[in-house]
Amino acid sequence: MALWGKNDNITVANDGTVTLDYDTKEVIGTGTTFGNSTVGSAKTGDVIRFGFRDATAGVGTYFGDAVIVGIASTTSLTIGSTIGLSGVAIADTSFTVAELPKSSVLDVSYSDDADYNHAVHSFSTIFTGGATDDTGIGVSVVATSINEILFGGVDTNTQLLNDGNTIPIVSIGTANFHAEQGSAIGFSTIFVSHVPGLAIGDDLLLNSVNNSTDETIRITSIGNTQIGLASTLPEAITADEILTFRGQFIQLQSVVSAGIDTGDSLVFQRLTGGYDKFVYGVSGAGATQAQETKFAVSHGGWVGILTYHDNHGNLRVKSETLVAMSGIETGNRPTFPGQK
Repeated sequence: MALWGKNDNITVANDGTVTLDYDTKEVIGTGTTFGNSTVGSAKTGDVIRFGFRDATAGVGTYFGDAVIVGIASTTSLTIGSTIGLSGVAIADTSFTVAELPKSSVLDVSYSDDADYNHAVHSFSTIFTGGATDDTGIGVSVVATSINEILFGGVDTNTQLLNDGNTIPIVSIGTANFHAEQGSAIGFSTIFVSHVPGLAIGDDLLLNSVNNSTDETIRITSIGNTQIGLASTLPEAITADEILTFRGQFIQLQSVVSAGIDTGDSLVFQRLTGGYDKFVYGVSGAGATQAQETKFAVSHGGWVGILTYHDNHGNLRVKSETLVAMSGIETGNRPTFPGQK
């Protein structure tokens, strides 16, 4: 029995389902082809991977890996150990089969048992600030004190809790709004509805206008539908063009579903934890594609990938080459996350 092979797609999705008896270690298949000589059939020495998983979080319907030590029929096989499994009941579950190194299945650092591995990431509140203006439903800009939230540790790895949902922050101190109608060259007025937190003395950033210059124009007046500028526009602005302002506000990745009133608390949270370790089959092409990503690996082959979120909410990735080899055949779920 070989210690590993090169195939990460012996059996792929939609090839039946399996149920495991933890006591006897027997796996009963429905619609399976265990032991057949045809392509896509599991054989003794292969690794069966129960369920599917999220490629970067180790969550979902994934239950872990086990080595196949015997095959009684096309619908019955036996695994050698349950040490690599989560311990959660496995019934009528999808599965895949691969030829990854058998040693990884017995390595508790790769086990799906929550006592050893695969802690689910979660959001933790890092700071609570205050809204300094109203933000209506369907708006993605929220007014707050920038100095206050920066002092509290808020950054673009942080998310705003709104209506029970977390919304990523994409910028702090700048925000985009669409012009409601055009302004010709030489105008000193732009037409924009209420921008939460925008104040006289804030700036319009002209590098956002057709990427032409790095100039800014100071805001001198704010009306219900128009904004007065300290100088005239060096080029025209078209209707619906995106304008960027600098002031005391944050830009969210999506709009709020619950309105925010002046003085409301703003709860900022950050994703932390999520320790996960998993063995991937990485082809030469996959290794090349991953070089410019967080999932860069030193070589194709069988590679262990460790991911987690640090205290600042950054995704950290570490790799361990278990077997450096070429010719890996990939295709099973999940796809190596660095592969495009």
